[in-house]
Amino acid sequence: EEPGIDDMTSSLLLASSSGDLVAVALILGQNSVAADVNGCNKSSLSLLTPLHVACLLADGAMAALLVRHGADEFALDANGETPSDVVPEYGGLMGLLAKHESALVRAESDARALERERRQSKEFA
Repeated sequence: EEPGIDDMTSSLLLASSSGDLVAVALILGQNSVAADVNGCNKSSLSLLTPLHVACLLADGAMAALLVRHGADEFALDANGETPSDVVPEYGGLMGLLAKHESALVRAESDARALERERRQSKEFA
């Protein structure tokens, strides 16, 4: 366990640092013991929140999940930077989320197209 934070928050930081979206979703989905979605390891001196980490990894899916669960997009790290500040190449957090959203829309559209093709091929078989 990280000094100064609980087990669930420590697990959330570890899962986000390793890019494990499934683990982050599971941790955030625990109703009995809540992880602090804005928690950081104060002894590390970086003060990175899970959202900072998701942005550093340019992981839009994880960033979206964290924001949905109340991550503070204005939290400051030890350098005084918000999660948006660490992803300037995407136009900040909103750009990263928009890129993720457009990728989701494309994937959903492709899945619907494949399903239509599958149904049509069964009709003609």
